[in-house]
Amino acid sequence: MKKTLPLLSLLLTLALTLCFTACAPQQPQSTDSDTLAKAVTITVDVVGSDGNTTTFTIETSHKYLRGALEQENLVTGDESTYGLYIKTVNGELADYNVNGAYWAVYEGDTQAMTGVDEIELTDGGHYKLVYTK
Repeated sequence: MKKTLPLLSLLLTLALTLCFTACAPQQPQSTDSDTLAKAVTITVDVVGSDGNTTTFTIETSHKYLRGALEQENLVTGDESTYGLYIKTVNGELADYNVNGAYWAVYEGDTQAMTGVDEIELTDGGHYKLVYTK
């Protein structure tokens, strides 16, 4: 019994330590990686399935396009291994599985090679979301 008492004490101490660590209030995750020191103003053109363009001017402190678009509730979608897969822009759904439609993202007049999670904003930047089929 004397030999098992230190072992039981050690196990109890480890169990309590794990419990306190797991049950402790969690600090909110920092969003510093998506925050700029100074707000920027960008322009986002949304070209819908009908070909009409709606232009949004957005002032944001977000570092990446995704943050600015979500700040304005312009986009919704699904999380993927590459970030946000945009399905709805300004209330219009593009569903590739239904009709082959998707939202193409442009930086200026060039189609982006990355998703909105990785497009860094520049002050005065111009971005487009184009319904594509």
